[in-house]
Amino acid sequence: MLKPILWPVLVPFALFAVGLGAIMPILVLGALSLGSTQAFAAAIVGIMGAVSLMATVPAGILIDRLGDFRAMFVATFAAIIVLGSIVAAFIWDSPYSLLVYTVALMVFGPVSDVWSLARQAVVAEVMPPADLAKAMTALGGTQRVGNLVGPMIGAGLMLVFPIWSVFVFSGLTAVAAIAIMTLPIAQIPGFDDHPHRAEAAPTSRADGPSPADAPNPTEAADPAATNDPAHRDVVPPRRGKKDRRPPLDVRWKSVILTGVTIIALAAARAAQPVVVQLWGVEIGLHKSSISLIIAFGAGLELTVMFLGAYIKDRLGRVATSSRACPSSAPDSSSWSRNRTSQGWSSPPRSWPSATASARA
Repeated sequence: MLKPILWPVLVPFALFAVGLGAIMPILVLGALSLGSTQAFAAAIVGIMGAVSLMATVPAGILIDRLGDFRAMFVATFAAIIVLGSIVAAFIWDSPYSLLVYTVALMVFGPVSDVWSLARQAVVAEVMPPADLAKAMTALGGTQRVGNLVGPMIGAGLMLVFPIWSVFVFSGLTAVAAIAIMTLPIAQIPGFDDHPHRAEAAPTSRADGPSPADAPNPTEAADPAATNDPAHRDVVPPRRGKKDRRPPLDVRWKSVILTGVTIIALAAARAAQPVVVQLWGVEIGLHKSSISLIIAFGAGLELTVMFLGAYIKDRLGRVATSSRACPSSAPDSSSWSRNRTSQGWSSPPRSWPSATASARA
């Protein structure tokens, strides 16, 4: 069922997702290690998300020009260069290290966008419609597995090596992803990586249409001529403006309301690892412990995702989202109120479960 995309897409992206999941819990910690303030470290991650959002359309244009697999190769090479720059910023240890680190993260956002869009395009073009939903689910599952395995490996590395060793590991996973994509087993038979070639092939005649291909005016005027077997290969004319499909009746108020809600939920999800990292630094946790906490949250989200899907099938999407999203508000407020004798508060425990149920 998933054999056509196992080696070309799923295995390389699983490696890329593990490397990405390993560095996500330490982006703020890396900025703090280079001398940044907590506010600027959190702002770096926020700006990285904004740059990634703005680069979505240019990333799609790049994929359309280069092709799916070529774009994935280019993005992987760019990721290796960016991660190498981050490692150099840590080893260099100069006043410009934080600047190099910030610029590298701004570039890493669009690189991950190209990978994400290109892999989805390959799956959509290769898989038959009957198996497309299962393939997309497997594709999303690899991302969640990377969010679980990556932080665990990063935590083990930071127990022995410096923090920049996690970025080295992420670069090695990118190299392994490229190596797998170049193997013969990862080639998809009959897959045209450049869609423009297939579109231009039927009409790519240098000298234009030959006189034999020109339609006969008498045959064009006779509707019965089109039913002749000799004329069945004639391409019908394009639809005019009057024959086009009418526009869809879109309820824009509902679309805008749903979009605002999704943006708010996405912002809360993006802020979750940042807050956990800052909270861990505030109470004096080791970097590996912070990474393990984020890995635990990803594992809990992966587990609750199936329960959320079952509840969604029973109650519906709107009912599930309306019950799951508000459940994180009491824990968030209690986090700031409930203080222990040491002056710090415990983390909210229902963030992963609430967001997983809403996204399932």
